[in-house]
Amino acid sequence: PTWSCTEPVSRGSPLRLTCVSDDLPPDHVMAAFGLAGLSPVPLGSSWEGGWRCGEVVLSMVADHARAAWSAKVRETLFADGIRLARPVRSTDGRYVVAGWRADTFVAGSAIFNAPNYQEVIEKMRSELALARS
Repeated sequence: PTWSCTEPVSRGSPLRLTCVSDDLPPDHVMAAFGLAGLSPVPLGSSWEGGWRCGEVVLSMVADHARAAWSAKVRETLFADGIRLARPVRSTDGRYVVAGWRADTFVAGSAIFNAPNYQEVIEKMRSELALARS
């Protein structure tokens, strides 16, 4: 795995450590999350090196405690207008198994994997302006 730091959200916030792995999720991890027999598909850096297995994404975690806390919050968080990747518990109820977490796959926006983000944003703004007129 490759470990990388992302910029803090605000001044004074700690850096976030992220693990990106080219390694396939181990078979015992796949089985623990009920994904045995599925073929993982790499999602790249936009999913922090996650692997899509059907409607679930497996990702390595850098901090087990933070991953478990995040899962507990996202499991009970409901807000109108927000699509949220929900945690998937293992067959024995854990959020993290051997350094891997599982979340529901949420289809991304038109911006991801676009060669020119600014072009996509401008097109979206134009379409929104047309819809408002």
